[in-house]
Amino acid sequence: MALIPLKIGRWQNLPIPERECLVCAEDAAEDEFHFFCCICKKHKDISEGLYNKAVSRNVSFASLSNDDKIIYLMKFENVEVAKFLIRAYEVRNGQLYCT
Repeated sequence: MALIPLKIGRWQNLPIPERECLVCAEDAAEDEFHFFCCICKKHKDISEGLYNKAVSRNVSFASLSNDDKIIYLMKFENVEVAKFLIRAYEVRNGQLYCT
C-alpha cells in the first residue's frame, strides 16, 4: 500500500516540512493540499480533473483557502474524491513499487 508521507509523518511525529513527497521529486512537503489540488506533478492530470469538477460545482472553490478546499472536497465531492484516490493509488504504486 502506498501511504502518503503526511500520514507516515504523523505517526512518526515528523514536522510537516520533513514529510517530503515520495513521487514528484519536487522536494515539497506532502500534505493534503499537495496531494489533492494539482501540486504533485506525478498525478497532476488526475488531480486537475478533481479540481475542475469542484470548480464546476462551486464557483467560489478556487477562491477558498487551501484548508477550506480540502474540507469542501471531503464533504461534497465524495464520489470524485474516491475516483481520484483509486487513480492516484495506482499511479503511486507504479512509481514506488515498480520492479
